[in-house]
Amino acid sequence: MAISNTYGPSGGAGDEGVVTVENLTSQIDGATQSFTVLKTYEIRSLQVFWNGLHHIHAVGITETGARSFTTTFTPQSGDTLVVVYNA
Repeated sequence: MAISNTYGPSGGAGDEGVVTVENLTSQIDGATQSFTVLKTYEIRSLQVFWNGLHHIHAVGITETGARSFTTTFTPQSGDTLVVVYNA
């Protein structure tokens, strides 16, 4: 689901971007720590929610590419993984 961002990168109006919410739960297999999103995200805009808990960037989450990241934790079957990012 894409949501229009009414604030620019510095917090002011302008430079309209798209905030994307993506459910990556289907990528969970109990062993994977690398995940891929559908769109290219802005560096450091990635927010990861594992079972509803927000994980802080650079503490358990490492961006490894413009569409991929790794985690220090391993989501298990039955867990949820949702990301929010600026595309």
